[in-house]
Parts: sequence; structure tokens; C-alpha cells
Amino acid sequence: MPPGDTTPAETLVLDAPSRLVAHYAPRLHALVRARYSADLARVVDPEDIVQSAFRRFFQQLADPDYAIPAGEELWLLLVTITLNRLRSAETHHRAKKRDLRRTTDAPLVEAVAPSSVAANPEGDLVVAETLDRLSPRYREVVLLRLEGYGVAEIAERLGRSHRTVERLFEEVRQRLGDLLHD
Repeated sequence: MPPGDTTPAETLVLDAPSRLVAHYAPRLHALVRARYSADLARVVDPEDIVQSAFRRFFQQLADPDYAIPAGEELWLLLVTITLNRLRSAETHHRAKKRDLRRTTDAPLVEAVAPSSVAANPEGDLVVAETLDRLSPRYREVVLLRLEGYGVAEIAERLGRSHRTVERLFEEVRQRLGDLLHD
């Protein structure tokens, strides 16, 4: 037989993982979409969770002692692996420094220069004095935001991750709130 040609039995074996994924993936996607939080949805796609579950399943298949469950047991195994991967992702993204619940969508400009302050020259002076009280890393982020840059653009310009910039915004909001109350 010429190289590259396969028998029907070999094709069936080579094609089995693809057929398995094609059969179960849509149901697993629906399961993940029904179970994951809106916070997690902002940073993790259901596809990531399902791919991670299949990767874990196929890693187990590499063990020669591993017996593939049949029918309904296979589905239940995939559901269990998928839900565990989903819980792991939730746990990972709720770790103290990465906690998704700490990220807010409120624009930083509102925290720095509310419309009542920005509408007059005295307000500009208050903003300038407040910015002077911030550390250089916070000041840099605030100034870029006031210039109209988005989070992704700021992250790229500063060579930091998207999440780090969001965390800096949250810290700036808290710090500015404290400074403006003083």
C-alpha cells in the first residue's frame, strides 16, 4: 500500500476523536453557556472550557490502562470533566488579584473629572492637583485614559496586560475617591 493511504479501519480509528468531538461539543457548549457567570463570560469563551475538557479527556486516553466508558457513561464523564474545568476557570479568575468581581465598567473619566467639575476652570485645577498626588504609574494610566485611549490601547502602550490596566483603574478610582473626599 502506498504511503499515506489508509485502510477503512485505520480511517475509522484516526477519525474517532474528530467524530467524538463533533458529536459531544455542541451539547457541552450549551452546558457551559447555561452554567457560567456573566463575569467569566467577559474573559473566557465557552469554547475554551470545552476544548480544555476534551484536552483533559484525550490526555487520559494516552494512558494504556484507561478504559473508555461506553454510551451514557461517556457523556456523564465528559459532563463531569467540563463542569470541573468550568469550576477551575471560575476559581482561577476569582483569585484575589485577578478577581473579576473587582473589575467595573464605569469609565475612569467620570471618576477623575465629573461633569460638574470639568465644566469650570476651578475643576481643572482640582483635577490637576489630584493627579499630582498620584504615583507616576497611576498618573500615566489616568492621563492616557483622559486622552481618550481605551484599556487595550493603554495596555499595549505601557506593555502591560489588559487585566493589569483594569486593576490599575480600579486602584485609581479608589485612590481618587479617597483624595477627593479629603
